[in-house]
Amino acid sequence: EWAASWKEVTVRDFGAKLDSFQWVPTEDGSLRTIAQCFDPAQSPDAFSVVKSRRAKLDQIMSEQGLNAQAVWRMLNRCGLKKQITWQDAVEEAAVAMSATDVERAKSLLA
Repeated sequence: EWAASWKEVTVRDFGAKLDSFQWVPTEDGSLRTIAQCFDPAQSPDAFSVVKSRRAKLDQIMSEQGLNAQAVWRMLNRCGLKKQITWQDAVEEAAVAMSATDVERAKSLLA
């Protein structure tokens, strides 16, 4: 909540510092940078890349007594993804091709 009053430049600097190392737990059990992760409430469900890289912070926030809404808002301001990037689409296409999942491949073009 204290970060809500920050100027956008300060938020970008803070986000860059947070994104300089892998600390965000994700659905696939790994730690990733903020920029590699997806917002679990605001990202597309159809893609395995998204599902595996969704940030998994609810339990930690609850245990620490943090305001989850404020934390998610700040993480979004710092670069948490809501949509797939071209790089994500390329990875998803490779997964779909290796699994010969034509429907999933088609969903990338929708």
